[in-house]
Amino acid sequence: MQAKRLVGKVTVTTDDGSAGQRGWVTDPLPSAIERLGAQIVYACGPMAMLQAVGEVAKAHAIPAQVAVEEAMACGIGVCMTCVLPVRGADGVSRFVRSCIEGPIFEAGRVRWKMSRRCPPIYMARTDGWPLMVNLSTSLASFDLPNPVLTASGCAAAGKELSQFFDVADLGGIVTKSIMMRARSGRPTPRMAETPSGMLNSIGLQGPGIDSFLANDLPWLREHNARAVVSIAGGHTDEFVSLAKRCTPAGGPDRGHISCPNVENRGRVFACDAIAAARVISAVRRTAHPNVPIFAKLSPDVTDIGYIARAVADAGADGISLINTLLGLSIDLDTMQPALVVSPAD
Repeated sequence: MQAKRLVGKVTVTTDDGSAGQRGWVTDPLPSAIERLGAQIVYACGPMAMLQAVGEVAKAHAIPAQVAVEEAMACGIGVCMTCVLPVRGADGVSRFVRSCIEGPIFEAGRVRWKMSRRCPPIYMARTDGWPLMVNLSTSLASFDLPNPVLTASGCAAAGKELSQFFDVADLGGIVTKSIMMRARSGRPTPRMAETPSGMLNSIGLQGPGIDSFLANDLPWLREHNARAVVSIAGGHTDEFVSLAKRCTPAGGPDRGHISCPNVENRGRVFACDAIAAARVISAVRRTAHPNVPIFAKLSPDVTDIGYIARAVADAGADGISLINTLLGLSIDLDTMQPALVVSPAD
């Protein structure tokens, strides 16, 4: 009724014909464009429908502005679950955040074939309690005003959190894992809900060490945040190079050794006691003696204690438990995994 008050004519379509005409919403769209002499199309709805609307608009040589429904979790651009592959003005396709750069996009720039529909996520908000006691603590030689640190990957480098509170109030910010080169991450969708919880497959998307040192680290210093720099690599030399460049930061390094080891047929470092110890030992020799080193371990092993002892003996000052648990969700409509990981990953 509201739509009829705003426009001269409303066309209703349903797939079963229970209301209006039977068919897809895109069925009457071509004739409506021609009848009205439309110069642009606006649409919101399921991703497959938006793709079809974009194709109709393209066939009529007019633009289409679409409001995407990519799954959003944090809503502030930190978690990277709502990314969408979009072609920029320079012709290069990049993953952009629907909640920040969107959710309105020009349909012709969205790489629809690289994206699939993902159900929405609803997040609850909780309020914290004021600190009433002395919560100061330390991690090895790293002194903290309180034991609250961000989880790596959940708060990027802290910039997005600063709109809600002073990041210096946190005990520390564990950065999203930094690699030698910029990484676009895995294809979308990257998140799926299950009865047992949420699955995610981000793929270590990040700007790389050069951008981190030029942009993120200076911002953390400017805001008096205590940083724990999480580093990740595909072989031992990458961890060493990252540790050398991060050491002047003055905060701890955390070796994210739950990464594939390209030197050992892609086997995860943290699932191999010898490989894990080799990485920690190499980083320990490289980093300043006063910089604590923590090893982030994977739960996907038969004896995590054995791996922990190996990295401790290799020079780790502490252990970070645990990295993501493996999981699988099957879409019963397509009988395919809800989250697709390419063979290269």
